Amino acid sequence: CINALADMYNNGVKYTNFGCHGAGIANAADALAAVKKAVYDDKTLDKKELLCALSNNFEGYAKVRNILKSYPKTGNNDDYVDDIAIELMSEFANDMNNRDNRCGGIWRAGTGSAMEYIWKGEKCPATADGRLAHTPYSSSYSPSLDANTDGLLSVFKSFTKFDLTNIINGGPMTIEIHDTVLKNEIGIKKTALLVKKFIELGGHQLQLNSVNREKLLDAQKHPENYPNLIVRVWGWSGYFNELDLKYQNHIIRRCEYVV
Repeated sequence: CINALADMYNNGVKYTNFGCHGAGIANAADALAAVKKAVYDDKTLDKKELLCALSNNFEGYAKVRNILKSYPKTGNNDDYVDDIAIELMSEFANDMNNRDNRCGGIWRAGTGSAMEYIWKGEKCPATADGRLAHTPYSSSYSPSLDANTDGLLSVFKSFTKFDLTNIINGGPMTIEIHDTVLKNEIGIKKTALLVKKFIELGGHQLQLNSVNREKLLDAQKHPENYPNLIVRVWGWSGYFNELDLKYQNHIIRRCEYVV
């Protein structure tokens, strides 16, 4: 840029490819699977009832929300919902990849969300996976916050069924494991084997966060006791006490896996 006396939008750089974040993939797939299951397959809900529940943010529709939350969620190695996620990502990648960005480069699809899992979620009304209006999506390429999963291996299998070479512009699977796991050699070895398995299955980016929910909750109440507590936020790590409350709460809500 300095040599060319031009910025990135005016041919000042060597590489001008742009990436597009695919925030909320798990929530989208879970929501579509719930609609398919509730309205069309099981016929436990009719369309009008579902639309009323969503437009009212589930107020007065707790039963409807519980039904939706009980249906398949990505992260459990269940083809019923995983196939929908694959279709969504295929359409996204096919439409986005190699499209001219009018700056001398191309667009590339990705599954990373950066801060968009908060920002986009704040603009989005209630969704059919049971998510309440204006609440966050899952971070990047990870199960939704309300999903109950069968463990890390099931999560890895769900999120590596899609050929990730087609959606490669950043897409870290963000996983929280309990901090006790890494306090002995066996736990460290198991974690290393899981990371290896993730890559063997076709995964390409993994963020491991060693956390303890009780410690994080206490750090919110007594930040002076945790001046050096560092957590993984999305594509970067930061001091827990310096984070905005919405990011603190998101990290606390993420699952803690024990390997």
